[in-house]
Amino acid sequence: MRIQRIVLTDYGPYGGHNEINLETTKDRPIILFGGQNGSGKTTLFNAIQICLHGRSAFEETLSRREYEER
Repeated sequence: MRIQRIVLTDYGPYGGHNEINLETTKDRPIILFGGQNGSGKTTLFNAIQICLHGRSAFEETLSRREYEER
């Protein structure tokens, strides 16, 4: 599976509607994420984990309410 686009809305430091294009080409085969501390790199990857794995993405067991509050 290849993720081609990520859309985040009001998640962590990503206020409003944000679309990230992850499509690659032969000339640009790699996507790199860089930024200062606190800019949202880890939050972005946590969002991907949550999308793929739901509540089980967290180390501890969460109730549905706790999951939705995060």
